[in-house]
Amino acid sequence: MHGGRDGRPELTPRQGRRHDPGRPQPGHQVQGPDVRGSALRLRSHIDDQRPWLVRDRLLPLRAAPRAPPQQGRQGQRSGAPGRIARCHRRRRLAEIVLVVKKLGLAAVTTCLVFLAAEVALRLLLPLQVDVPHLRVYPQGFYTWYPGARFTYHNLAGVIPSSAEIRINDDGLRGGPIPASGPEDQLRVLVLGDSFTAGVQLPEAEIFTTRLGEQLQQSRSGGVVVMNAGFNGAGTAQQVHYLIYRGLDLEPDIVVLQATDNDLDDNLAQSGLSLSPDGLTASRRAVDPPVWLASALRVRDWLGNRSLVFYLGYRSIKRLSARVGTPVVAAAYGASGAAATSSEGDAGARLFAALAGEIVDAANDVGAPVVLFSIPDALHLSAEGERSAAAWRLLQERLRASSASRHDRVDVREALLAAQGRGEQAYLAGDGHLGPPGHRAVADVLGGAILALAGAREPVAQGARAQVARQAALARLRRPRDVRPPREIPTRLEGNGVEQQGGG
Repeated sequence: MHGGRDGRPELTPRQGRRHDPGRPQPGHQVQGPDVRGSALRLRSHIDDQRPWLVRDRLLPLRAAPRAPPQQGRQGQRSGAPGRIARCHRRRRLAEIVLVVKKLGLAAVTTCLVFLAAEVALRLLLPLQVDVPHLRVYPQGFYTWYPGARFTYHNLAGVIPSSAEIRINDDGLRGGPIPASGPEDQLRVLVLGDSFTAGVQLPEAEIFTTRLGEQLQQSRSGGVVVMNAGFNGAGTAQQVHYLIYRGLDLEPDIVVLQATDNDLDDNLAQSGLSLSPDGLTASRRAVDPPVWLASALRVRDWLGNRSLVFYLGYRSIKRLSARVGTPVVAAAYGASGAAATSSEGDAGARLFAALAGEIVDAANDVGAPVVLFSIPDALHLSAEGERSAAAWRLLQERLRASSASRHDRVDVREALLAAQGRGEQAYLAGDGHLGPPGHRAVADVLGGAILALAGAREPVAQGARAQVARQAALARLRRPRDVRPPREIPTRLEGNGVEQQGGG
C-alpha cells in the first residue's frame, strides 16, 4: 500500500479498501493506553473522509467542501455534492409533509367546531329561524332554491303551526312544470310576493293551486298554473324575473299581484330606477360581471345548508353596509324638483313604471296581463291614498298604448264578503291570507283569466321569447351606458372652417 497524491492511503488490489495504520482492523485488539489514541485517530479519520458531516449535523450545501470524486470498486464515480443534494431534498420533503399535516389538522378542527356550532344553533334557536332557501341571480332577482324541501314554521299562535314546502327545479313552489303541450293548453304565470307564495299554508290551500283546479274544471284543455311568488319580492324583482326567467316558461297569461308595501320596497332596491328619461336599469342589472354568477352559486349553496354560514354572512353584510340614499329618482316637475303630492310620490310613479314594463314584456310574447292587489288587513275597508295614486298612474300609462292587453280586477270586495260571513280571510297573528282568503282570490281571478283566455294569441316558442327579452333590456338600458360616437374635429377644405363630425 502506497500513499496517494493527497496523502491519503491508496487501495491495493489485494486489500480492496483503504488501509490506515491508525485505524483498527478487523480482528485487531487494542489494549492498554492505545485505546484512547486509536479512538481519536478513528474520529479524525472519519472527519477527514466525510468533511460535510460535523458532529452528526448537516452543513449547508454552500459550506460543504467539494471532495474530489473517488474511484469505487466497480469504476463508478461517487462524490459528496450528490449526497448533500439528496439530503436537502429529503429534508425539504419532510418539511412539506409537516406543513400538510398541520393544515389538515387545522381543517379537521375547523370542521368539527363548525359542526358543533351548527348543531348548537339548531337546538337553541327557535324553529322560525332558518336558512332563506333562496337562490340569487347576478341580475339582482331571486327565486326559491331549486329542488329544496323544507318545513316552514309559523309564528307562535298561528294555525297551522307549520307547512311542508316543496320547490321544483325551476325555483317555484309546487310540482314540476311540464313542457309546453298542445295549443289548447293554458299556461298561467303568477308573479307575486309572500301573499302568492303562501308558505304559511299547505300547497293545496293557496290560491294558485285552487285557481288551477277551477280553470281545469271550466276548460277542456290542460291548465298549468306556475306560482312565481317569493317572500319579500317587490315589483322591481318581478320585472327582472319575468325578463330573465318567466318568459322562458312560455306563459299564455301573466298575473301580477301587488301589495301596498311595494311602493316602499321598490325604492329600497338599486337595480331599477326612475329618471327623467323613464324606467332605466343599472349596468350590473343588465350586464353583470362574469364571475358574479359562480360566486353567488357557491354562496347560496353554503347559505341554504348551513345556519352558521347564513347568520355569519348576514351579520358581516350588515356591519359592512354603508348608509346611503336608495338609487331611485323621484318624479321630476318642470323645475326638476321632486313633487310632494300623492300624484308625484316617487314610490307611486316607480310602481306604475315597473308594472307597465311587466305588461309590455308579457304583451311582446302575446300574453295578456291580469293586475290585482291584495290589501293588508288594516287597509281592507278602504284603499290608501298612495296605493290609489299608484294604480291611477298605471292606468294612465297603459291607456297611452292602444295595443296594451290587460285587465285589472279587485279582490277587496271578495275578501270583505268572506270576513262578513265570519270566515278568517287573514291568519290571526300573521297578516297573510288564510284559507278562506285564498279561496276568495282564486274565485275572482278565475273569471278574469277565462275571459282573457279566449282572446289570447298563440305564443311563439323560443325565438319570440328571446326577442321580447332583448326588447325589454333595450328599454331598460341607461342612457349613460350607451356611449355616443366620439367627436373629432375635421377641417373643411378650402375655407379653413372647423366642423364637429362623428368619428
